[in-house]
Amino acid sequence: MASEVDQIISTMAAGNHFLLNGGAGSGKTHTLIELIQRITEKEPKAKIACITYTNVAADEITERANSFSLKASTIHDFLWDNIKGFQTNLRDAIIELNEDVSEEELSRDKEIKYLEYKSLKKGVISHNEVLQLAKFLFIKHPLLSKIINDKFDYIFVDEYQDTSEEVIDILLTHLNKKELDLKIGLFGDSMQSIYDGIGKIKIEELEFREHQKLLKEVPKKLNRRNPRKVLDIANQLRNDGLTQEPAKNIGSPNIKKNGTHKEGNAIFLYSSLKNKTLKEVLESDYCSNWDFENYSDKEKPLSKILFTRNSQIAKEAEFNSLFQIYEKDKIIGGSGYVKRIKDFLKANPIEDDINSLTFLELLDRLTKKYDEKLDIKKALELVENEKKNKDTTQKAINAVKKVHPGIEKILPARTMCDFIFDNKKLFETALNSEFQNLANTYINKDKLIGKKNSKNSNSNKRNDERDVLIKHLYKIQEIITLYKDSDIIKLIKKVDFKIQIGKHKILLKDKMDNLCLLTSSKIEDILDYIETSELFNIDSRITEFIEKNPYLIERIKRVSYSEIENLYNYTEGLSSYSTQHGVKGDEFDNVLVVINKDKISQLTVCYKTLFEGDSEDKKYYDRTLNLFYVACTRAKEDLVVFYEGDCSDKVIIKAREWFGKSNVIDLDKEV
Repeated sequence: MASEVDQIISTMAAGNHFLLNGGAGSGKTHTLIELIQRITEKEPKAKIACITYTNVAADEITERANSFSLKASTIHDFLWDNIKGFQTNLRDAIIELNEDVSEEELSRDKEIKYLEYKSLKKGVISHNEVLQLAKFLFIKHPLLSKIINDKFDYIFVDEYQDTSEEVIDILLTHLNKKELDLKIGLFGDSMQSIYDGIGKIKIEELEFREHQKLLKEVPKKLNRRNPRKVLDIANQLRNDGLTQEPAKNIGSPNIKKNGTHKEGNAIFLYSSLKNKTLKEVLESDYCSNWDFENYSDKEKPLSKILFTRNSQIAKEAEFNSLFQIYEKDKIIGGSGYVKRIKDFLKANPIEDDINSLTFLELLDRLTKKYDEKLDIKKALELVENEKKNKDTTQKAINAVKKVHPGIEKILPARTMCDFIFDNKKLFETALNSEFQNLANTYINKDKLIGKKNSKNSNSNKRNDERDVLIKHLYKIQEIITLYKDSDIIKLIKKVDFKIQIGKHKILLKDKMDNLCLLTSSKIEDILDYIETSELFNIDSRITEFIEKNPYLIERIKRVSYSEIENLYNYTEGLSSYSTQHGVKGDEFDNVLVVINKDKISQLTVCYKTLFEGDSEDKKYYDRTLNLFYVACTRAKEDLVVFYEGDCSDKVIIKAREWFGKSNVIDLDKEV
């Protein structure tokens, strides 16, 4: 039987586009790389565009394909690169698509730019607008399709299932014409659709016109990763008619030296008493022999623990104090006191110029609008005094409200008050800060954790959302890691301390030894040392960030530096912890998937819905099924699923159906 690459080449030679659909561990990326290399050998001058979901994937494909003919990039970068030259058309499109943007406001001298944020009247667009504008331009200006055709001979899309409908429409409608020589290929797996992409493409339901080429499916059925027990579960989870088979060649990870399929293990654990912890699971017979210390040849941990949310990992991986600051700060966080006051000012504008006011000055002025005799500190003191006589902070706020009607609109909410009472000195720092600086400080988990970013210095860096201070701390942790790993050549390249004579190496060693000794102390101690150590030239952006954000800096300084080390290890893939979303494309010897009944609206995930078969909640069911499929199929040897907390009878029944009765184990009934 012809290989998938041969089938693809035959399909394109017959004048058709193709869709390669393959399950987890089937080697889709390998096929993509081989196809690019085959084309490059036959057609050295061919121009190939490869569209990926992340910059990391683009880097990997570029590195592995090693082809001068290839340009790999994310879909947003690909589209922007091809429309950014048409500035007049972009300006007209923005005005036509947005009623609140006029020709006068978006003048012709303003360059349309693609940045991290949106400000249409200034000509700044973000991710969503790139897709919207690209689709609009392809519809309104058919010549754009011919321009793309002249630039590229092939366009391949990796992970098509996560690509937006707008992009698939551009490819299969506007770029799909028999008159164009362009050949289009889609690679992916509908069962691994875990983002808001198009998901499954049903070729039989697509309608192509006479002037268009057809889309032909090339199935990829072999699985070279999963042992039998894991593959059996994966095939049960699939709902697209594709049944994977184990690879035939002995070199595949899931095939033994004698040519037989590895057996592996697939276990489902729960606690009928709802009291078993992750630590107890890891110490159980099912995980106790797993290797959490060493790494594979690809520098990946041999064993992984997969959670649904970063908040769970922050606790287990021990960077929770930092996570709480960036995700749930009660003063400057997304639902903090500053946001409360900003919302109040939107609903109740004041005549005062607040740009030069401190937070304290602003709060005092607002407080006095309800009671001339009060300022914010006195109002908070009243609440704190009332709290001594009441059961809860909310009752204390209500008591003050009765005496001073309206003051509750300015007072912090209950949990904010509790935080302020416990952190008076810290709150004083916020009060003395300029309100505008506080109001312009945006913190969330992405400012801490960031997103997977490209290693390619020429690629768009928008995905790196960490704030300036965290990036600075990462640079510090990077040189600490290099020093501990004895990678002195890389270390010397990373530091600004110049090695000119022999004794400079001794000085560098002393500086690094002193730095490493401080890793058991607070972040403040590390920052103070770096400032005087000459290891780095401190960037002016760091100094400016520190000056403008005294409250945030004060909070971070108090945290143990070990949390930065733990955070760094997690985000750099050196930790045994990961989210279930974050491991797509990866593989590990052993995988522990931790799930529970929680409904997570931000992710459209609910394992209770999946296991109890709630068909009314189809969106949650489908997305969770796909995520569970992704998580389970990472395992090359052993898979353990732990349903923590309340596990219903329905969940157990479904687990027995998928895993087999003997493999579904109540940890509280083990002998």
